[in-house]
Amino acid sequence: MDKVESKSSDLVWCNGEIRPFHPNCLAKNVEGVDQKIKQMAEIIEQVGDLPADKPENKYQNRLQLIALLEEISQGHQLLAQQYDHLLENRVASLAHQDSSMLTPDHRLGKQKTEQQPVAFTYPLGSGSSSSNASGKEGSQFSSLSSDSDSESSNASPKTCFSLNLRNSGQMQKGEYVVKESGNSEYGLINARDTDEYNMLLSTISRYEEELRASNGKLLSSEDEIMRLNSELENALVTTDKWKAQLETTKNEVKMMEVDLDVEKRKASELEMQVAMLESKVFDSSSQIETLMEELQLTGKKLGISEAELSELKRAQYDRDNEIRKLTASLQDALRNAEMEKAWFQSHNSSLLENLTLLEARLAEREMQIKTLENEIRKCEGLYEAQGIRWQGDIEGFKTQLNEKLELVEFLNKSQDGLKLKYDMLMAEKDGLNAKVQALTAELCSQENNIRQLEGHLHKLQSQNGELIAASETALKFRDELGLKVENLEKEVARQAAMISDRAEEKREAIRQLCFSLEHYRSGYRELRQAYVGQRRHAVIASLSR
Repeated sequence: MDKVESKSSDLVWCNGEIRPFHPNCLAKNVEGVDQKIKQMAEIIEQVGDLPADKPENKYQNRLQLIALLEEISQGHQLLAQQYDHLLENRVASLAHQDSSMLTPDHRLGKQKTEQQPVAFTYPLGSGSSSSNASGKEGSQFSSLSSDSDSESSNASPKTCFSLNLRNSGQMQKGEYVVKESGNSEYGLINARDTDEYNMLLSTISRYEEELRASNGKLLSSEDEIMRLNSELENALVTTDKWKAQLETTKNEVKMMEVDLDVEKRKASELEMQVAMLESKVFDSSSQIETLMEELQLTGKKLGISEAELSELKRAQYDRDNEIRKLTASLQDALRNAEMEKAWFQSHNSSLLENLTLLEARLAEREMQIKTLENEIRKCEGLYEAQGIRWQGDIEGFKTQLNEKLELVEFLNKSQDGLKLKYDMLMAEKDGLNAKVQALTAELCSQENNIRQLEGHLHKLQSQNGELIAASETALKFRDELGLKVENLEKEVARQAAMISDRAEEKREAIRQLCFSLEHYRSGYRELRQAYVGQRRHAVIASLSR
């Protein structure tokens, strides 16, 4: 910027002191513009060489490109103003000199030559400053092309210049029409070149507007990305907080569940104790009933043993009766035998067998009698032993009955204590049930809180997904803008090449113009010398007369 300001001051001084024999101001200004264009091309190359992950460096280079484009625009505008001023002065001086030298015939010839002029049009546009620099940003300037035969020795000294200037908005366009007569011919740029130049300027302004809009969108998207990142970080922090609260709540619920399990285990143990006590009470009552039944059975057994003794006595009496009957029958048989001995003796052979049979039967009967007597004795011994045993059993049963009665009294007393303990356990069970219900209600409330927290967490996760999607969209948009910026940078490089070509053409046109000015100046001096010589001769002739 300092260089451009110094160059601008030089240009202003040159504009104030424009003379035909000082063309070095134009050359200096053209060189300054060329240097700025070279600097801009170097910066564009540097931007192309920079890595893609350093947006701050690209932003600084863009600012430098913007500053350089503004400087180039100012330099181009000053060059146009200086050139316009130079042409205006030259046209005015030449027109004045030509009008003073022309005769009416010459003026008539001038009007005839103006009907078919040779046009020399040079449009100049003031560069517009852009807010951003990118691949498609740049300034396009029209070049001056001229075909000059100004060095021809047959050039006519009678030449007329007509100047038309038009200014509109950000663009200044000077159209200089050089009308020649004689053999001198200059190069021309026709209206088609002017239209192309206007189209280039409109394209540049459109590119600049698009670049401003894209840069604004890029900045807004970067701000939006930063905002979304901050919101995402806040959401993540909030999510972490909710997760921590959820973990603490889950730990509390787990601890409460453990406490509830412990209380349930205690309650189940108490219930088991109560059931055991109830079973003990039932067993004690059943034992009491069993002892009573055994006592009754013992009494019944005692009654049964007396009945058996009486039955044995009765059986012994029956057996005695049978013995008596057998003895009586034996006696009857002996009597019958004696009575029938005669008969038997008569029947000796048959009766002997019968006798032996009867003797055998008698022996059997005697053996049976002896056996029955032995059994009777055994039964009496068994009865006496069983009576003794039963007596011992009765004594044992009595002692057991006394013990059972004492146990029943103890169990009754312990039953009262157990009933009291049972009532206490039932009261404690009711308290534990109430506590379990309270813990269950609190667990339900905690589960509701957990469900609410999970719902809030789900909402936060959905919001997080939306924020991530929005950030991804913004990143895609930023990538698209980056591609567009790269394309604009390429366009700037292409325009810079065009600017350098056009600048060379401008310098060539300026040199041709300087040669033309020198040619006209030499012609003017010759005309003046001729005019002064004619006037001197006329004065001398008048004085001599």
